[in-house]
Amino acid sequence: MAGAEPDTNKPQYLVVGLGNPGLRYAYSRHNIGFRVMDILAERWESNWNEDASGALLSQSSQKVGTDLEGEEGKQAIKIALAKPLTYMNLSGTAVAALCDNLNLMPESLLVVVDDLNLPLGQLRLRSRGSDGGHNGLASIADCLATEEYNRLRVGIGIATVPGCEDAVSHVLGAFTPAEEVQIKKAVERAADCVEDWIQRGLAYCQEVYNRQIDILDCCDKREDLS
Repeated sequence: MAGAEPDTNKPQYLVVGLGNPGLRYAYSRHNIGFRVMDILAERWESNWNEDASGALLSQSSQKVGTDLEGEEGKQAIKIALAKPLTYMNLSGTAVAALCDNLNLMPESLLVVVDDLNLPLGQLRLRSRGSDGGHNGLASIADCLATEEYNRLRVGIGIATVPGCEDAVSHVLGAFTPAEEVQIKKAVERAADCVEDWIQRGLAYCQEVYNRQIDILDCCDKREDLS
């Protein structure tokens, strides 16, 4: 998405990546959400600042519209990216505070999160659903008093690494070198999905990004329905 001049309006969308703060967790499986946010902030050339909500916040304006409309026909909208600093299990406190401060309803929220029940690198976008045993999602549902908010799950693979005896060890552990090659592609693809969710909507993204693929064979160009 091309950049646009910032406006004075509050963001129309809030995209939150879940993870744990600190270098100790930076490249753990649980921090996929943070990595996707960093990719988007880099693409949009926006900076991170600590917010009173208990999260790092990055805001930018992006042009939204079809290529047929041309640059002049595209609308500039403000989008907020966030990385809660509350640690995973209390993510909802920061997300609820952000939604309140930015005056946004849950339908304008997208949460990017790891999922150990999805194959490595696979994506699943939904507009509602249970937490599936994920403490971060459970905290958000509790603090927002609803499960009807958008969530993009990124598969981190089932615990098959030697030495991982339980789910906690698995999600807090690092990817193997071979897995890291795949997850880098998955993070970029997840960032594409976020941009397309803003640009083209939920239904389009579900049809394109929820398909099972071989992440290593995934083309470098953004996927399309054609």
